[in-house]
Amino acid sequence: MLSPEWQALNRLSWQSDKRSILPLLFVLLAMLAASSGFTTVLKINQTARNSYQSANQALVSGVFFKVESRRDEQKVTKADYATLRQQGFNNLLPILRTSQRISEPNENQIRRVELVGLDIFALSATSFIHMNASTNGSRVASPTIPPFWQSPYKTLAHQNLTSQLSSKAAWLLDNGRALPDIHYVDNEQLGNELVLDIGVLQSLLDINYLSELLVVGDLSETAYQNLEQSLPDHLKLVSVNTGEDAQQLTNSFHLNLLAMGILMFVVCMFVVMNALHLLLQKRINQFRICRQLGISRQQLFFSLTVHWTLISIIMAMLGALLGSFLAQQLTPAVNQTLQNLYGVNLTYSVAGYWQYASITVAANVIGTLCALTLPLSQLNQTLAKIRDSRGFVFKQGHHTWLIAALTLALLGYMVALLFNGLFASFLVVAIILFSGCSLLIYFLPIALKALFKTVPKRLTMLSWSLADSVGLSRSSKIACCAFFIAVATNVGMNLMIDSFRNATEQWLNQRLIANYYLYSEEADSFLNALSNTELNVRVVPRRTQAAQMNDEGVRLNSYPVDALYQASLLFEAEAANAWQGFKNNETIFISQQTANHFNLSLGDEITLSTAPSSSDTSINISRVVSAIYYDYGNTERQLLLPESFFDASTKSRLYGLHVAPNDIDKFSDWYQTQDQLNNTDVISIEQLLITSMRTFDRTFIITGSLNLVTLVVAAISLVTSFLLINQGSAATHSLIRSLGIANTRLSLWILFQYSLIVLLSCLMAIPFGIALSWLLINFINVQAFGWSYPLLLDSISIFKLTSASLALLVAAMILPAYFRTKNPLLEDLKWLS
Repeated sequence: MLSPEWQALNRLSWQSDKRSILPLLFVLLAMLAASSGFTTVLKINQTARNSYQSANQALVSGVFFKVESRRDEQKVTKADYATLRQQGFNNLLPILRTSQRISEPNENQIRRVELVGLDIFALSATSFIHMNASTNGSRVASPTIPPFWQSPYKTLAHQNLTSQLSSKAAWLLDNGRALPDIHYVDNEQLGNELVLDIGVLQSLLDINYLSELLVVGDLSETAYQNLEQSLPDHLKLVSVNTGEDAQQLTNSFHLNLLAMGILMFVVCMFVVMNALHLLLQKRINQFRICRQLGISRQQLFFSLTVHWTLISIIMAMLGALLGSFLAQQLTPAVNQTLQNLYGVNLTYSVAGYWQYASITVAANVIGTLCALTLPLSQLNQTLAKIRDSRGFVFKQGHHTWLIAALTLALLGYMVALLFNGLFASFLVVAIILFSGCSLLIYFLPIALKALFKTVPKRLTMLSWSLADSVGLSRSSKIACCAFFIAVATNVGMNLMIDSFRNATEQWLNQRLIANYYLYSEEADSFLNALSNTELNVRVVPRRTQAAQMNDEGVRLNSYPVDALYQASLLFEAEAANAWQGFKNNETIFISQQTANHFNLSLGDEITLSTAPSSSDTSINISRVVSAIYYDYGNTERQLLLPESFFDASTKSRLYGLHVAPNDIDKFSDWYQTQDQLNNTDVISIEQLLITSMRTFDRTFIITGSLNLVTLVVAAISLVTSFLLINQGSAATHSLIRSLGIANTRLSLWILFQYSLIVLLSCLMAIPFGIALSWLLINFINVQAFGWSYPLLLDSISIFKLTSASLALLVAAMILPAYFRTKNPLLEDLKWLS
């Protein structure tokens, strides 16, 4: 049973909230925005991870290993599968995967799809995710998935592909045969691939080999060794990454999304802090009466803490609900981005609301309690009759902010030196931002006071405005810190993205030197047809084969050694006469990602284990690293060797086509007549550059949107703070109006004060934004993805960003300034009574 004091305090809190609609609305909206944004980001990222976990499972659950061929030219055969089944390995599932082009009859539009053939009869009843045991023990299909393995055969596709494959007409393969009718299902195990019976797919393509054998169910150590020992020499047993490759590809996207989501949450908590301060100040007379009635400050503060904790829980649950809805609405857009960028599919999962709600509630409660700390501290000082002068003097404690800034900067430097990893890198970024906030709090009043001393005293209103700004800067320091963080992170993120875009564009323009590039699984038909023409085309194959280094997989790629290709390779570091040793097959070039991952530098000797195409046994080779080259955006660890290292039979999927200038138009007309060749794409360098940069720009669309949202939230925080300051300065403003200063003129000077504080905060944020961008490029980017790039300082871009930020803030402050001009003089004069 609550005591009468607690009941009275609770009723007082709820009734008082009804009388302070505007600040209460700020608090509720900030909590809702923080919770919904945080939940949206968490749910999109988790849904993506769930999608990756089900990637490449082909409607089968519990797949952790697979059997695949060691070399592309020697496939898994039906005989291999039959032999293993005869030896008792009954948990193997044959799979056929192939990339094919399909088109509608009498239509020119061609689409490339991933086809997966599945032998459903090789599975137990519990392995196929939509197979259930009937009463008589036979297997029956769930109504959501038709029996696609029997006539009339069906092709299964996720319903997200409806917009791309929605035609009711039959889809034709390049060989003229029609796919079975497509049946769309809402199933999270399906991604971008189309699933059909393996026998039907082999018949359509006239092939007998298999792509791989999935091992259904986990393997014990003994079972793993038995299966590995029973495999033929040309097969190997490997673990399935369950989407790890897709996660690596999309780490950049999700890391930016999560970082901006957390940043938006933090800035929203600044809004909560300022709005709570405003609310508590409006109720100061009530609190004094409570104290006079014998209620202790501890009771008062505990009641307020419980009150706002309950509100934060309610808003967090509403925010989690709204965030779940936003995640569902954003999933198609995010899926399109990831699909275009990385070829992975994102499907929305309706489960897990309470899991996300609990995380969001915990974060919102902790954030609210932290935001409530400073307003309660200031309320405690007010109730204890500790008054703070509005004038600026160097009182004891002000230098603490400078000491704190220097201490935090030193701490960030030490953390960067002593610790590695993403967490340490993010910690350094947070420490540097808080160091900047401390420096802002210290220097902002000093700068304003210096401006005040330079202004002639005859300019009365300007002198008053600058002198009063010193006190304003101290009162609004928390809101200024929120704006400082928002501008610094926006500058840092935009500089990072601009630098990455510039480096990528330069790298592409230098690396892509052939007129056309041929991508093909089976290029012989195309190359034979090309050799029968009179076109002058130099074909440069780019061979590749897998290798092992330090028990980890790497990729060996061939690289030409002529002068044209030497000029196109950009090095981060190179030894003297690097190309000479490379030509002689004595040294090796490694990518920046490889160097960072294995902690390699110039002159280091590395040992590789690889199996040439002409041999069944692996060989060990040793090479000295003579150059480290840039390879932006590639998550695979790759190394370059000269063409002479590779056997002529080594598979090549990429060919550079250097067409003589006089034959470019003829070649363009000719290769378009070769579209009937299966698994072959010819892309011009111009189209490749355009596609690459469009892909790059789409990567950071959502990050840019969150940047804008964060800036808007910071603007709301400042407006809330200035509303509070205006309330406390009402008596001063009333006195000025009584001296004959027009309300509109006074409002313009007040707007000038706020704009000046915002401008100085923005100018101080710029160098910290540049430092943040350097940290993102040289620490976080290297830790997360393995590569770095030069920082591009674009003064025009910085000017545009800061100008837009200032314009946004000034526009946000115009509205309260306008309403202030509507106040009658008599209403203002009451503050003087």
